[in-house]
Amino acid sequence: MILLGTLAVGLVLVAAILALKLRGGFRIAAIALLCLVLVSASITLFSLRHLLSPSPEKYRPLAFFPVREVHKGAKWTANFKHAFQGQYEVGFTVKRLSMEPVEAYAADLVIEVKIHSKNGPYLIRRSNVSISPFWGTEEKGFVFVTYEAPRDVPIGQPVQLEVELVEVGPHFAEQYGTESLFVRKASDK
Repeated sequence: MILLGTLAVGLVLVAAILALKLRGGFRIAAIALLCLVLVSASITLFSLRHLLSPSPEKYRPLAFFPVREVHKGAKWTANFKHAFQGQYEVGFTVKRLSMEPVEAYAADLVIEVKIHSKNGPYLIRRSNVSISPFWGTEEKGFVFVTYEAPRDVPIGQPVQLEVELVEVGPHFAEQYGTESLFVRKASDK
């Protein structure tokens, strides 16, 4: 990013020097080049800034529920709008998660996710026994269901989320210590 900024400043200086030294039609061409370089450098730097440092709103959870008990029939509901296109995740953060081989992660917990609006259902999806673990600096847990906007749900329209625990075995909460349920935008990377 620093290299691109330095390159843009260098091109601006070259175009400015040319504009001062040249006469007539060449001077107009040099000024036009200066304007073009300034505009393209601004667009490039703005795009890189958003690519390397996306808006914090983008990855803030759409829904977040503390989970005190994990039992069959437990339900959570929330209303929100999807603001960004891309993949979304529904899952649980947990207290304990060791880095075991991926095939060792099987849940005795099944959730059903329903997303609908006043016009009817958009998405009804159940998790299966295979779940995806994640580790981060601040949290760890499992993603149970993924979906995409706008393929599965609309962008910018109010929807209602319902998450229900359909099957609950004795091992998941005991082994991992469930902390919270979340719905969030997945990373674009």
